[in-house]
Amino acid sequence: MAGEEVAVKFVLIERRLLSSIDLSGNYFISKEEILDAVGLKPGEEFTEARWEKALLDLNALFRRKGYFQARLSTEVKRTPEERRKVDLALRIREGGPAKIRTLRLTGEKIFPDRTLKLRMITSWPSEYYRFDRLEENLRKVEAFYHKEGYLKAAVGPPILNFVEKTNEVDITVPIAASNRIDLFFDGRGAISGEDLERLVLIKEERSDDPSTLEQSAREIEEYYRRAGYPFAEVSVSAKPFPQENRTEVRFKIESGSRTQIKQIHFSGNHSFPSKRLRDWVHLQEEGPFTSSRYTPDQLEEDASALVQLYKREGFRNPRVTPEIAFDPTRTFATVTYKIDEGVRTRIGQISFRGYQHLSETQLKKALQLQPERPYFEAVVKEGAHQILSAYDKEGYLYASVQSLTSFSEDQTAADVTYDIREGEPVRVGRIILDGNLRTRDRVLLRELVVHEGDPYSMEQILKSQKALYRTGLFSGVRFEPIRFDDNPSIQDLRLSVTEHQSIGVEFGVGYADYEGVRGFFEVSHRNLFGTGRSISARAQGSRVEERYTLSYREPWFFFRDTDAHIVAAYIDRQERSYHINKSSGTVGAD
Repeated sequence: MAGEEVAVKFVLIERRLLSSIDLSGNYFISKEEILDAVGLKPGEEFTEARWEKALLDLNALFRRKGYFQARLSTEVKRTPEERRKVDLALRIREGGPAKIRTLRLTGEKIFPDRTLKLRMITSWPSEYYRFDRLEENLRKVEAFYHKEGYLKAAVGPPILNFVEKTNEVDITVPIAASNRIDLFFDGRGAISGEDLERLVLIKEERSDDPSTLEQSAREIEEYYRRAGYPFAEVSVSAKPFPQENRTEVRFKIESGSRTQIKQIHFSGNHSFPSKRLRDWVHLQEEGPFTSSRYTPDQLEEDASALVQLYKREGFRNPRVTPEIAFDPTRTFATVTYKIDEGVRTRIGQISFRGYQHLSETQLKKALQLQPERPYFEAVVKEGAHQILSAYDKEGYLYASVQSLTSFSEDQTAADVTYDIREGEPVRVGRIILDGNLRTRDRVLLRELVVHEGDPYSMEQILKSQKALYRTGLFSGVRFEPIRFDDNPSIQDLRLSVTEHQSIGVEFGVGYADYEGVRGFFEVSHRNLFGTGRSISARAQGSRVEERYTLSYREPWFFFRDTDAHIVAAYIDRQERSYHINKSSGTVGAD
């Protein structure tokens, strides 16, 4: 209407990003399990709704582990200097693990409780509750029903009742055994009954209705055809015995003869000899030392393999039509692959555009594609990845490369242009260490080949990860980017490690006719004072000899990848005719 005004109001809500999660109070559930259940990582957007869902998932984790009384409290911290970043403090009070008070099996059980409970190794009353253990035991009970012929049996899901006052759980397991099903496979030939039983869908569908049985017959039929019986036919019938609570299911199998390949021919192959093409197909002619199972699927797969061969050799639109002819007995077959090669295309000119940081010489060196090579689209696209890899080494994290191809009029030549968008270079910001409880920071940092201020290169990050694994100090090494939108040209890295056990003890005892009882004892520390140095002491002895060895290793002795070794040894050997008492020592570097 005339004279009316419309006002539009925009409300801007500042995005908050998670900076860190500080855990405390988790003594029985590992930090890794908790963070995995939370599902939020540093650098991701933080919202109240996402955090509420994370706490629900974390509560579910504690309940599965048996800690029904676990309590969680959180504190959100924001500093005035970095208002968009959120630090979370998660305080956990786990409480005690709940015990199982009662375990009841209900429903249509068929078998007595004692028989069923004997299949359960754990999850008995007075034991601590763990959902994964209970679930595993219920699967064993269900497997027992299936083995006894109750293929439709369903065990669970369990119903839990937690008693807060005593910190105990009452478990009720519903069971529906249904009727027993006896399977028969008439005419199965050399195929085992166990293999065929796995194809019957009654267990998966928990049903023996006509559609399920018919689908099972088709599965068995297809199995025979894949086994080399292309004309196999399978029918099925079911006969119920209500008074006995069972049903007989009978599969009638008419497998026919297994087809053997008598001859394989190729036609229309002007560029490659038949011998080379024969190496690309799986089907082989029947002979004293060669044989293969004919299946329609394999015939089509071989035709597709020939098409791929031609495409790799520069034929853009080859066609391969397989044909098979059987003899009157359907025992032997002749296979013919009819080939229409089409036009062969080769690489013409290769050019680049949009590049500034890298020279054309550097781009050509990174690119494996060369003129006059057969044109293959996948190889051309792989060239774009090779160029991206070269830019990755220089820190161009946001670079993009697109391949453009133009073909000559007669389709025999293909000119390729790589269109490059370099973007801004990205450099490594802070490297934040996490998980090195015993190992000093400098031990980790000295192994890295990527440092603060370097170009952000995945190749260098992977090299750093491998170098840390090679120290033998860590069972897990993970680099995670911490993304903040404030400065996209700087990328912080979180380096999380899981440390191996530092102290090791080994011992052994044996016996020999001459030496009598002999043994050894060794204690070692492979991360002395968190420095990566290692020391070990070993004592071994028998009736005739005592040997003591002390070894020390100093990593990074002057240079990277150079270790110094000091070994001191003492031997005391007493024989009938002589006595050896010797000390020795060696010093070396490698």
